[in-house]
Amino acid sequence: MTGDVIAPGSETVLLDNISSLDGIHNAGDLDVGRDGYLYVSVGDAGTDPRGDSGPNEANDAAQDLSILNGKILRVDRATGEAAPDNPLVDSGAVSCRVRGATPSTPTTPCAEIYAWGLRNPFRFAFDPNAQQTRFFVNDVGQSTREEVNEGGAGANYGWNVREGRCAQGLSPPCPPAPAAFSDPILDYGRNVGRFVTAGAFVPNGVWPKEFDGGYLFADGGSGSIFVRRSDGTVDFGAPFATGLGIVADMTFVPENGRWSLYYTVAVSTTSSVRRITPPVTSPPTTSPPPRTQPPSTTLPAATTTSSTTTSTTTTTTAPSTTAVEVTTTTVAPPPAPPGLRYVASAAPRRILDTRGASGTDLPIPAGTTRVVSTGVDGSTTRAVLVNLAYVAPRTDGYLRAWAADAPMPGTANVHARAGEIVSNLALVPVDADGELELYTLATAHVVVDLLGRFEAAPGAVRGGRFVTVDAQRLADTREGATPANSYGRLPTAPYERVRVPVTGRAGVPQEGVSAVVLVVTALSGSRARDGFATATAGGAAWPGTASVNVNGAGDIRPNTVVVPVGPGGDVDLHLHEIDDVVVDIAGYITDESAPAATSGLLVVVPAAREADSRIPLGLDRLQPRIPQTLALRTVPADAAAVVQNVAIVGNDAPGFVTPFVGASVPLFAAGNVTARDQVRSVFTFTRVAGGSVSFYALMGTDLVVDVSGYFRS
Repeated sequence: MTGDVIAPGSETVLLDNISSLDGIHNAGDLDVGRDGYLYVSVGDAGTDPRGDSGPNEANDAAQDLSILNGKILRVDRATGEAAPDNPLVDSGAVSCRVRGATPSTPTTPCAEIYAWGLRNPFRFAFDPNAQQTRFFVNDVGQSTREEVNEGGAGANYGWNVREGRCAQGLSPPCPPAPAAFSDPILDYGRNVGRFVTAGAFVPNGVWPKEFDGGYLFADGGSGSIFVRRSDGTVDFGAPFATGLGIVADMTFVPENGRWSLYYTVAVSTTSSVRRITPPVTSPPTTSPPPRTQPPSTTLPAATTTSSTTTSTTTTTTAPSTTAVEVTTTTVAPPPAPPGLRYVASAAPRRILDTRGASGTDLPIPAGTTRVVSTGVDGSTTRAVLVNLAYVAPRTDGYLRAWAADAPMPGTANVHARAGEIVSNLALVPVDADGELELYTLATAHVVVDLLGRFEAAPGAVRGGRFVTVDAQRLADTREGATPANSYGRLPTAPYERVRVPVTGRAGVPQEGVSAVVLVVTALSGSRARDGFATATAGGAAWPGTASVNVNGAGDIRPNTVVVPVGPGGDVDLHLHEIDDVVVDIAGYITDESAPAATSGLLVVVPAAREADSRIPLGLDRLQPRIPQTLALRTVPADAAAVVQNVAIVGNDAPGFVTPFVGASVPLFAAGNVTARDQVRSVFTFTRVAGGSVSFYALMGTDLVVDVSGYFRS
């Protein structure tokens, strides 16, 4: 492909010569599953292509395993060859992908077949909420029942012996299906509709909770869409939407922080693409979509469109080619809500690892969401502090986190190039059920570790307040240990430790401290393999989690950690495949022996983009060693510190970025790059003065700054 022109000679035929003898029942669908294979649904051709049965209800092609009609196929998406673990492969099956279906076709079974016994499988849909490949198939009936089946390897859905849950031609109540057949998960008669068409799973967390786990399916005869709830029930007397015409296909599309259902209407004179906006407190509304295309995942600039289903104008934010979004939305400072105090978890707790216990589970697909239960009480907790690890995205991408069921923000928490493992701390609001939501631009695994929570403070409190100190360096293992560069290396199992004293140094008192806020920079150095560092209280065992990830071969990665102090006033860094660490301090968290106060309580604000020097917004592109000051719009002038995520974009050389206040730049790094044109993001608690913060860069670079909260003075 050159530009937008496809080279004709590059065509590869995956499947061909599939019979459509009567010119009907040739509807079908194709999509790539979570397992990476291409799935294809094929109708029974109306009349048996082999010629040994008959047309319509007499057609037994769907039961004939030597032809591809009436089947779900599963093949390699690059070659068309059968998936090696398809159910008939070990039973003498052969390749049928181009051999056709005629009376003289050999009767050897086809290796491409994944499931069979389907009449006219008009559409199927994959579940974006499932960890493995899960899909439903909408199969059009003959004269009595329409059905939706759950996809399964080796499943026989019964046509032409059965139709819906009954023997062909009968209606419920009917006896259970014989052992050889799989009953549909739902079916309905001609009093409800005439032919089932499109379907789509509702992504969890993007519509009201009653839709979580739901499946929408359309009937072309009635022009209605129905919803199958997560408990398997369908209220056919209360359709989700009516009067739509023949809905031929449907899918969910993210736009303007919400997800809309886009669907196509197949009418010879008025075929169109339409959408249903997210239900809130009233029935869904339908309309033609905006005249512009749905939001792109690659365009570098923002576009503003006026929705035809609401009375407000919204801004659609599209990520740039470096996977950092752009927006010019002006955000007014919100009224100050109650302050929040920090409550640390007893130990970091892993609340999501999409790799699974065996490490073989499937990643989250690109452009989809995942709801994560944090296990906290959402009635008292407003936000959580989590470490997000973005593991080996298949393309350059980013990860977002926000409260479940809330609008998706236009900001991002982690950025990574293809194949990298990148971790970043994040302050994430939760909903009333203690759930947060993730969105990934690229197909990737995600790991989430819970460090603590922020709960409402009744007023002045002793513990859980953040106190800033002058940002400075505590330890650098590249240099020898001294009183000013104090650390010790401990050859413990399972990993070497570096122990760093923290209390009584750098403005941190000896007493009244429960945890410290550090920026830990891990240096791969000579190590070729991926590695990690885990911060714990001094003397604590390794908790099975990671604070910072590196990718070997000289990689340098920082991350902010909020880590309890040990009995000796120190912290440990457990190192795996890491040569050195650098430890900088930004502040500490008080304990219950500290004086009661309201200073240092957290205020969470809606995630907002404060700066993007590429536009420019808030900052111009940083030149080497020339600081710039950003006046924060979401932070009051009397705030003590800002909670921000700083992304380095389009750097022209290796170097680092330092956020700071005052006239001099401290020895403190909160973002490192090891080569030009990298994308790195680092979460920080940074002291501010007069509602402003400054940035210093060793190299020329653009910066993107997103703010999610601030601490009171």
